Amino acid sequence: MRDGKIKTTFLYTGTMIGAGFASGSEIAIYFLRHGGNFVIPLLLSCMIFAVFGKLTMNIAIKSRKFSYESFMDLVVGKWASKAICFFTGIFFFILFTAMISAFGTMMRGVFGINKNLGGILFLFICVPVLLKGADGVIKANCVLVPVLVAGIIICSAVSFGAGQGSPDCLSLAMPKRGALLSGASFAFYNMVSCVPVLIECAGDMREGKNISSGCVIAAALIFCLGVMMGTAILFSQTALSSEIPMLSAVRDLSKVIYLVYALSFTASVYTTAAGNGFCAFEWFLAGKKSTLLRICIFLSAAYVLSFLSFSIFVENMYSVFSLVGLAEFISLLFYCGKQKL
Repeated sequence: MRDGKIKTTFLYTGTMIGAGFASGSEIAIYFLRHGGNFVIPLLLSCMIFAVFGKLTMNIAIKSRKFSYESFMDLVVGKWASKAICFFTGIFFFILFTAMISAFGTMMRGVFGINKNLGGILFLFICVPVLLKGADGVIKANCVLVPVLVAGIIICSAVSFGAGQGSPDCLSLAMPKRGALLSGASFAFYNMVSCVPVLIECAGDMREGKNISSGCVIAAALIFCLGVMMGTAILFSQTALSSEIPMLSAVRDLSKVIYLVYALSFTASVYTTAAGNGFCAFEWFLAGKKSTLLRICIFLSAAYVLSFLSFSIFVENMYSVFSLVGLAEFISLLFYCGKQKL
């Protein structure tokens, strides 16, 4: 039982800490640019993460619905389920291409490698997870999540200690309504990608209701990491305006710290791409058998879309899908109310 809870914690953390979060872009765009105290909106987001994730896993386990489509049929009905599944599939595909773009951007910034060449390299390392399915997603997260969490903590702490700012930049003012809405938007669009992964992997683990507690642990971990990263970015002179804020924040600290961050960032991109790529590929197949030709078509289409700037994905495309996440959350609450879960 305990092992299942740990797996859920790693899985949920790895799915949420994608390139946008680990790069600091999501922290900067959804929390820091609104001014005021960013901790409260971040706390609101993580509370949504905890409740949303735990409800999803509990319903999936109790109802024995371990596919996203059958789960949504149960919660919202078949007609609404079709619409949600369609938009979710598109979102997964966009997320997967965003991971390709993020990896290419990181390779260019750290190693001076052409962004598009870096994207091709990333596609090759994603193929094994696409072929292994849910089991591959769980194993990838269990191995890489401790690496990315340790890397983010170390780099944030060192950046904070060496920052040129002062504690005055951490405003204690109450957040404005726009900041709270931004924090909620951040939570809901992330949940669009997390819900299908949690459902699929709940069926793969099948270790009882207690595994959903891992969602609460993961949400608390995300909150702690978000506070550390937000502080590090605020204490940097240039990070807030950078496409990859955390990379900018650690750039001048030391080569070792810079490479540690690059490694943890790569791990975060890969863990998210593992889940999103798997779900996007399942949507792309639409029940058909996986073949080498279909894999090549899927990866080629994702690669072409990845030519867009990573910041475009985070700032413009992601937030559009927060409405889908909000609809799912409201549906879950109504379903739990009717079933008295």
